[in-house]
Amino acid sequence: MEIVQRIEADNRISAKHISEELSLSVRAIEKNIKELRDKGVLVRHGSARGGYWEVVKMKEL
Repeated sequence: MEIVQRIEADNRISAKHISEELSLSVRAIEKNIKELRDKGVLVRHGSARGGYWEVVKMKEL
């Protein structure tokens, strides 16, 4: 999944930056990130501004 690849490359990347790279709306990226968090693939550490992402597990999505 392209979102996970972007986060693996830069764990401090914002949804806005991902949306610009993938030519999708910020809302679409946020929705996908929420689904990845619900599935246990992503974990957010810290605050929205100062935190970072961790890819916990990759599985077939």
